[in-house]
Amino acid sequence: MASGNIVTMCDYIASVNTNEAVALCGNYDYTVDETNPEHISDTMVEICGTNGEDALKKVLMIHPDKQVILDAFQKQQSKFNAKGDNGFGCNSCRMMNPAVNEYGRYQSFYATGDSTNAASNSNGTFSNMISMQTNTILILGLLVIGGAIIYKNLK
Repeated sequence: MASGNIVTMCDYIASVNTNEAVALCGNYDYTVDETNPEHISDTMVEICGTNGEDALKKVLMIHPDKQVILDAFQKQQSKFNAKGDNGFGCNSCRMMNPAVNEYGRYQSFYATGDSTNAASNSNGTFSNMISMQTNTILILGLLVIGGAIIYKNLK
């Protein structure tokens, strides 16, 4: 198992659903000791690390509590998908209002600095503002370095 008292997802799967975990390891051409959940867990972590998302999905498919997790997530999602209501009695949720993007209602303010017209201003985007700030910092840094080189050469 993982160091300390922390139990990882792979530790839990290996100890509760040992047969399927061993079969999963075998599908990826790994041989594991069926009596050692720690070795099975470490092997599953290695499989996920080397084979990526596809392996992780297969590990998640053998999770003993998969159905409970899916049920809880679907109930939470259904709250947000009810027509005209986000589960909190209002229609202001970003998921319910496609005009509001991931940065929320303040995106235009961050991009333009204009708080008076923040909801309707679409002249700039948050990423444009960040890239402009980054470019400004780089140019100022180059000027400082250039000035230091010129000063050093004058002495």
